[in-house]
Amino acid sequence: PDYHTVLADFAEAELTIGNYDACLEKLGQVVDADQELTPTIRSSLKVLEAICWAGQGNRKQANQAIKDLRDLVALDPNELTPEWLWAGTTHFVKAEPQLQSSRDWLLKLIDAVSTEGGEQMLESIDGVLKELSDR
Repeated sequence: PDYHTVLADFAEAELTIGNYDACLEKLGQVVDADQELTPTIRSSLKVLEAICWAGQGNRKQANQAIKDLRDLVALDPNELTPEWLWAGTTHFVKAEPQLQSSRDWLLKLIDAVSTEGGEQMLESIDGVLKELSDR
């Protein structure tokens, strides 16, 4: 695996032990390390970022990460293919008490980026954004 993939995996590992600060730091390192990340990897990193912000109770930053994700997907919806394996993160989101108030929309967000087809992915992300704006 290449450097950014390893850093992204470390970021996810930090997330799944509830170390949100370290996860956000690693996510920043991934982006800084490789400006040529594929749209699929960038979208996965934005989901991890949103989960970290939600874990810290920062809904505004989580919402911004989702808007950034939406903008990224909208650039070329057909360019995105689900590659990330979300089983560990999904389990963490379901089990982590700190994420209880965000759990439903976080799981919908993970489902959105696990969807084949960019247009359907966009619709699902829009649904999450609408749900957040209704709260």
